[in-house]
Amino acid sequence: MLGGKGFKLFYGGSARVGFATALSGIDRDPLLLPDTLIEQQRPVVFTRFLKPAFDALAQAGGFKLSPGYDDQGRWKPDVHKDL
Repeated sequence: MLGGKGFKLFYGGSARVGFATALSGIDRDPLLLPDTLIEQQRPVVFTRFLKPAFDALAQAGGFKLSPGYDDQGRWKPDVHKDL
């Protein structure tokens, strides 16, 4: 990702993404996210493949892990439903 240094990620305390809590801004430019290649030809739950990239983005913005996933690494679909 290019040009993101200093941008802030916001996360609400009630498991909603919003403007409640902002940690430090993205700390590097460029921000290199892990490659994701999905070669399966049958239906696939893509969110499990994208977790490493979302975690890397969240960590660059000061979070421990992506707030869009629970403690077992499962996507929390209702986190983004009101955006």
